[in-house]
Amino acid sequence: MRMTPRMTPALDMEFSPDASVIRTARDAVAAIAHDIPREKSDDLRLLVSELVTNSLRHAALTPEDRIGVRLFFGGGVVRVEILDPGPGFDAPSIPGISSESGWGLVLIDRLSDRWGGINSGDRTCIWFELDL
Repeated sequence: MRMTPRMTPALDMEFSPDASVIRTARDAVAAIAHDIPREKSDDLRLLVSELVTNSLRHAALTPEDRIGVRLFFGGGVVRVEILDPGPGFDAPSIPGISSESGWGLVLIDRLSDRWGGINSGDRTCIWFELDL
């Protein structure tokens, strides 16, 4: 198992749970990560969008809740954490080939180098890492 190197925080923001957060979070991450290779940058933006969308759809958020977005760099790795007060989830299932939704965690699994989730009881953190 590869150990994650010491990482430097580059972004730590919270957003209101409305549809505009998807683009705002994606753009905030892209602005910080402008020096990474184009292919990884595209994956980074897509995966942030997918995880923020999952928070909006599945965490049963109220208008007072917040979605946290954190980004870290270190040792040739970028790590993103998406936090919300939702209950977490069971292992993802693969949607049917004609399904228009349900692909978020499949994309995370296929495009990231590592990912996982942590539920502390009052917050869920889904994270992923991309090797640069």
